[in-house]
Amino acid sequence: MKQDKEPTIYDVARVAEVSIATVSRVFNKSPLVTEKTVKHVLDAARKLGFTPSASARGLSGGKQETIGIVLPILYGNFFSDLIYSVQALAEDRGYDIVVAGQKGSPDELFATLKKLSSKIDGLILMYHKEGLKEEIIRRCPRIPVVLLSRFVRYREHVDLVLDNFTGAGMATEHLIAMGHRKLAHIKGEEGNTDAIERMEGFLNATDAAGIPRSNIELLSGTFRQISGYNAINELFGKRRDITAIFSSNDAMALGALNWMHQNGVNVPNDVAMCGFDDIEFAQMVRPSLSSVYLNTQKFGETAFNMLMDQIAEKSVSDIPKGLVIAPELKTRESSSLAR
Repeated sequence: MKQDKEPTIYDVARVAEVSIATVSRVFNKSPLVTEKTVKHVLDAARKLGFTPSASARGLSGGKQETIGIVLPILYGNFFSDLIYSVQALAEDRGYDIVVAGQKGSPDELFATLKKLSSKIDGLILMYHKEGLKEEIIRRCPRIPVVLLSRFVRYREHVDLVLDNFTGAGMATEHLIAMGHRKLAHIKGEEGNTDAIERMEGFLNATDAAGIPRSNIELLSGTFRQISGYNAINELFGKRRDITAIFSSNDAMALGALNWMHQNGVNVPNDVAMCGFDDIEFAQMVRPSLSSVYLNTQKFGETAFNMLMDQIAEKSVSDIPKGLVIAPELKTRESSSLAR
């Protein structure tokens, strides 16, 4: 028989024999409510056909139709592209996103997560700490989480990871395949994990090709364009036999191209060049710059779809999935000439 009026939170409290405050806490996913009480209140709500208000939508823990994204920083091409790729899919599915920056201590991270927990249906998080996913599930048991990393060395501890090491190896192998046997690498900022993994990928590829270390130059850089300019100035000040350069990012590669243009070094006739990140300007400069694309868009889209699957299945897991997004090498004019 059709009800004369829609059931209210007062009706749920009466049927469940709990206070209105308890019902409110259930739909707002308060950690103060036990699992037994949550189930009891939700069962009562289902029997009544009760739909909570927009501040705590849905019956399975208070659906908000909002996704949280927590990243170490919120600026730069990489993070902007990641946020945009998630936002585009979220809008198509009727979800809002809320973005927060957090690179502090684990305690500071969990303080941020506590603030977000009652406002989101799921979380996409990039934070590097072994055992973090298990701790998140223990402390925020009702929030589906997809844990990300830019560093393949954290693969066993996260759900989804990018692969700097393989990307750097692809660029280096391409230069070697084009006939280059004397190569230089412009490193990124000292101590930076992206820089370390890219240098390791470069050296692994040269070692695998049997290229002696005497044929290799490792040049200091900071990821800034001026450091690429200075690195090539230093390189050609001490030797002129290097025929290929792999830069740890595109900004430094552009700085290197600028120095070579000013000093009459032709790219790719005299020296081949590959960068990393595949920024938009890499396609616009002349010669256009070969570069490694980390597949940031696929990274964001895969993270979102993994989170949607958890939300739809109403399941959380503390076991990291360890999936790797494969990078792509974009070959262009700067490395197009075989030796």
